[in-house]
Amino acid sequence: MQDWEISAADFYFAVPVADLPLGTVAAVDFYIRTRDGHSVYLTAGQDLNDSIRLAHDSSGIESLYVQSGKAGPYVRGAFEAARLLLDSTDAPAAKRAQAIRTSAGATALHLVHNPGVQSFQMAREITELTVAETLESPESLTALVKMTYVDQELHYHLVNSSIYAIALAGPLGISAPDCLITIGLAGLLYDLGMARIARRTSTGDPDLDPVVRQHVYIGRDLIQSVPGISREVRDAAVGHHERWDGGGYPAGLQSTRIPLTGRICAVVDTFDVLTTTVPDGTPVGAFQALRAMSRDMPGRFDPALLRALVVGLSA
Repeated sequence: MQDWEISAADFYFAVPVADLPLGTVAAVDFYIRTRDGHSVYLTAGQDLNDSIRLAHDSSGIESLYVQSGKAGPYVRGAFEAARLLLDSTDAPAAKRAQAIRTSAGATALHLVHNPGVQSFQMAREITELTVAETLESPESLTALVKMTYVDQELHYHLVNSSIYAIALAGPLGISAPDCLITIGLAGLLYDLGMARIARRTSTGDPDLDPVVRQHVYIGRDLIQSVPGISREVRDAAVGHHERWDGGGYPAGLQSTRIPLTGRICAVVDTFDVLTTTVPDGTPVGAFQALRAMSRDMPGRFDPALLRALVVGLSA
């Protein structure tokens, strides 16, 4: 594992070429990675047209890069493009899914490097768009999401987790619209059972608290009560405290016997907790969190998903 100590001033984040919609105008400069650093490849104001896409394909360029200092304009542009596309009733499902993935990936990077109200608001809007893509029983689903509003910290946590879960889709090669929506909903609802668990002041490990442990079943049952939500979303609620080595709960499942959504939510759950709130009240930076999850928590996570998180947030 590489050393994650890196200067924010030198940080560039990757934007998959496949996620750049044709027919739009670049709001910021895009760079390519070179042996000596990064060089401007596409300047702000330039059209993203077919000839540029062909140039990408012929040169083998899969990702362009945006400077962290330009994250705000890029993220806002990606979000506005997604909203316009999703407001179009005749947009194909694949393009709608791509819009969600692109805007979620950009927002995840913004959350990591520029945390604050603006980042969270964009994250919340994207999760609302994701929920809106689920057409069956939208009122019941909305009521389920609103349960998290009673606990602001929980609500923030689940919105962040949903964004990180969707951001994992790119590195994992997941692009099917239904799968993308499922992953986003799983990230938004997996910890729902905590809304029904009274806050406890115990200084012990919450994973050992039998009352807290019940939240996985409570969340599963709440999700199951809404028609049309897939089994994979329910699996995330009951499976996000399972461990790759079999030492988790409630069933002690091991390796790929743990449902994929449960494994994804285990990763994003810990990452968001480390970067927003920890027991001593001092959150750590994204790179320190990734390093801790890789080095200090052996056997806890699916290694492939942890690598995908690293790629998605620090490429």
